[in-house]
Amino acid sequence: MRTKMNSLSKFIIIGLLINSSSCSNDDKQNLISKKETTEKQKIKTSNIYKSNYFYYYSPRNNKKYDHQFTGTNENGEQVNGIINLENEVGIGILKEKNNNEIEIISEDINYKEIIATDINGLKYKLKID
Repeated sequence: MRTKMNSLSKFIIIGLLINSSSCSNDDKQNLISKKETTEKQKIKTSNIYKSNYFYYYSPRNNKKYDHQFTGTNENGEQVNGIINLENEVGIGILKEKNNNEIEIISEDINYKEIIATDINGLKYKLKID
């Protein structure tokens, strides 16, 4: 009788060990599969957000860009050039009729007009082309 109890208790212990070890593996597999599905969902949602946005170019929305200008200096001579504006202030280069390049600092007056000054203090009235 004792041997039967001994073998029965060993059988029960072995069965419990196998059962408990298989449960922990199932839990690990469930956790891994849950983690994989959440990663897939994160990837899908991030792709959706990127594809839903459209950006349209508008000079009013873009505060920093180059402009081509023409205008006159204090003496009434024609000048033209390019100015890089950031909000209301900009830096640029103007060319006179004799192709002299002049570095200027500009300031916005209104939507299409700018006043610029060079190193020597000459002022220029410019308009956007």
